[in-house]
Amino acid sequence: MTSRVMRSYQQQQKGQMDKLLYKTKNPISLYFCAVTSILFVVNAVLNGDNFWGPFIYILAYAIAVYWYLANYSGRLILTSNKIMVKYTITKYLDFEIPLTGLVEFDYKKGFYDLASDKSYVVNGFVPKIFYDTLILKYEFRNTKKEIEKQETKIKINTRMFQFDKFAETLKKEFKIKETVSW
Repeated sequence: MTSRVMRSYQQQQKGQMDKLLYKTKNPISLYFCAVTSILFVVNAVLNGDNFWGPFIYILAYAIAVYWYLANYSGRLILTSNKIMVKYTITKYLDFEIPLTGLVEFDYKKGFYDLASDKSYVVNGFVPKIFYDTLILKYEFRNTKKEIEKQETKIKINTRMFQFDKFAETLKKEFKIKETVSW
């Protein structure tokens, strides 16, 4: 995040309380990964397999499921002043994005909504990616009073169909227009 966005955000934070407007839930793929890994272990114990065989399969399976389904998994929290991004897997750091100066936003959804024109798919069916992308566009006046534009992209995997509700809440509460830049 740029220093100009942070300064604007810090000025806005002085003396203001945040009101929670919308909060997404963790994606189902996290629970799917955990339950199926446990089922692999139970199956290996019941079949009397040795330790290393199931261990290698479970490890390969967990890595594949994480890479395709649980990467960028987390929650989006929309308040009156900011958007908070909280990743469930600790590979990525949580961060906050101020809403001051936000003029437009756009988004692309993962594979799950095939009927939408905002989905990443190939030939109308084959999934291209498994996460959602939120694109926020800011405008600021620099020291020469010129308008400067910035863009922030957020990759996140939320629960199915909650990303749409998040975008609708952002559009409705802040009267921000949605662009079509794809």
